[in-house]
Amino acid sequence: MNNTKLNELVNVTENRSKIFDVNQIVHVCKRLKNKKREFLFVNSFQGKHIPTSPTTSFKLFQELAKDIEEKIDKSEKIVVIGFAETATAIGHYISISLENCIYHMQTTREILKDDKPIVEFKEEHCHAPEQLLYGNIEMLALCDRVLFVEDEITTGKTILNFIQKLKVINPKLKYAVASIINWQDKESGETYEKQNIDTYFVIRGNIKDVHAKIDVKTKEKETFNKSCYIPKITVIENNLCNFKSERGGNKPQKEIYKYRKVLYDKISESGIDFTSINENGINKALVIGTEEFMFSPMIYASQLEEKANLEVKFQATTRSPIEVSDTKGYVLNKRYKLTSAYNPDRTTYIYNLEKYDKVVIITDCMPTEEFVTDIISALVSVGNNLEDIEIVVLQ
Repeated sequence: MNNTKLNELVNVTENRSKIFDVNQIVHVCKRLKNKKREFLFVNSFQGKHIPTSPTTSFKLFQELAKDIEEKIDKSEKIVVIGFAETATAIGHYISISLENCIYHMQTTREILKDDKPIVEFKEEHCHAPEQLLYGNIEMLALCDRVLFVEDEITTGKTILNFIQKLKVINPKLKYAVASIINWQDKESGETYEKQNIDTYFVIRGNIKDVHAKIDVKTKEKETFNKSCYIPKITVIENNLCNFKSERGGNKPQKEIYKYRKVLYDKISESGIDFTSINENGINKALVIGTEEFMFSPMIYASQLEEKANLEVKFQATTRSPIEVSDTKGYVLNKRYKLTSAYNPDRTTYIYNLEKYDKVVIITDCMPTEEFVTDIISALVSVGNNLEDIEIVVLQ
């Protein structure tokens, strides 16, 4: 089975999207050396494994936001919790979109120095199971409902485990789960119904066989010569988005247009200005985020699309190891192994790199030397020019 035959693996029972076909959004890929489940679903527009137009991604996120807005009680005070690492951008977007969201949080696998996590738990069926939740515990005590945001849920057991811990903080809390894709089977769905956990989604269906095998011809990992070149690294001090504010809980940036403009202007003022981009013969750009840090780089990429009038793609590095293949219809064909930007002992990946006229890597920490070497080398190996690559650190 390859992902040209999605219908062999799942039953899709509902698609609430007015824009996208299911096969545009969802692709089946093979996990790399994972004994628990051989396959996983890759989302074309979440901004992680597949380079995507950020504007297109936000259109999909907005469809999920609309489904929530139409059904949720607008009198309730909502706290949104987005899940790392694949749903951090979606969680941010939902928190900004909901008028009654009073606080935004995200889970993280990073340690915040001098901060104590509110909740620590393990995510089932995950390659990096440890998850932490930081933030103002009083906001959880003050709100009426917690809205968990995921890119995809299958059984929803992780969220049930999470809820048990939050009940200690506020036993009166109500809960809901929003996801681009909901694959819950009948039993899992009934469990949620019995516990009065509402669900919102764009695509609904169920997996026919969780033990299904994915038959694709896998490729050897991409190799590249290590570069000694250190690109320009621009550090921008800001209160909008940095390592702690992203993971430590915050009030959502309700004025999204102001947020977008301020972020774009700050980066432009630092010397990365695309106003004369077409004069320089630049028509195609890539913005790269790092692991959990997705939303702000994605916002910046969307501004490039709008202001600079060029083709912009966005993607982020990831901890997720996935097989790559040249099998027809298989969406991941190149995988590059990278040292993490945050931890020299952690392995991350980036997929489907191409040549661009300009590449801007945006992160929220001073990246490790190993990461800089690896990402620059990988980009150069597919034809990108050294002088066209820059790194921005938001802190």
